[in-house]
Amino acid sequence: MLTSSPLTQIQAQPVAHYQLVKLILDQSIHIEPEIDPKKISIDLDRVDWTQTISDDRAFNQASSHESELKSYFWVSGGGTYLINDRYLPLVKRSDWAKVNPGKFSLFTGRADTRAEILDPSLLVRELFEELVLISGDRLYYPIYPKFQDSIGQIYQDLESKFNLHKYAYTDLPLRQIEYSDRQIQLKYQGKSHPLKLDFHINSKRDINVLCLFRIDLDITNLSAIDCEYHFLDQDIQKFPSIEKHHRAIYLYDLFTAKAKLISAPTDSNLDLSISDREQMLPIADEQMTEHLTYMIKLLQTYSLKTR
Repeated sequence: MLTSSPLTQIQAQPVAHYQLVKLILDQSIHIEPEIDPKKISIDLDRVDWTQTISDDRAFNQASSHESELKSYFWVSGGGTYLINDRYLPLVKRSDWAKVNPGKFSLFTGRADTRAEILDPSLLVRELFEELVLISGDRLYYPIYPKFQDSIGQIYQDLESKFNLHKYAYTDLPLRQIEYSDRQIQLKYQGKSHPLKLDFHINSKRDINVLCLFRIDLDITNLSAIDCEYHFLDQDIQKFPSIEKHHRAIYLYDLFTAKAKLISAPTDSNLDLSISDREQMLPIADEQMTEHLTYMIKLLQTYSLKTR
């Protein structure tokens, strides 16, 4: 859990899956303008906290029901890295996923706690939890002072689950970049908090808060490990067995709109040849999640301005 914001002073309440709160248009959420919004205002004092959504089945039902067309869902999020101002690591979602099955995506998820609902910037933990970059016997360890304690906790947890201690850690400085002028105004317990965070609202009215970090890296031998997993038993204190997802990680080239598989060869569920890893795969918009398509279009404009 990332805990660096003054909005997170409330005690976090972890749940089995996740927590989304339902927002009602023109009551607990205002969107300006409604087409391609630049600002959203969210009033969490007008939310029914007893009606939180905690699993994908409930979310799919709520987002597809005609009576819910004025409902929005707060909050999802995460992000990725912009490598050498050109490349994005992406993950290919599992075919069995209940949301966006088989699509290329950023490293995103849902809010797990009340703290993340109050401060959506904390959802950047999804990136640190899911994506580990390596090259040979080196592991690139993210350095970002604002969340460094939490990054340390995340990697300590991943070390035992994914055998990361066999790698030599190399510091990887991160620089967060702002590529959008979107803003969020969040109200809770009578106090308003302006948040300069990029967001995307998809066709299911799911609000994703998106973070992006610039890094400089030699990509010649770059590999990645997908560290997404779930617990096999409900009582994770007594039976902490896990199921690793082994999703494929790709490196997407903003200039060519093609991607190359960079999943580490040691990933047991990805038995692929060298030619598979050298192949450049064109990726069409329909193969991507909506928030990924949104980010790529913004970044293509951003890259042209900074070249």
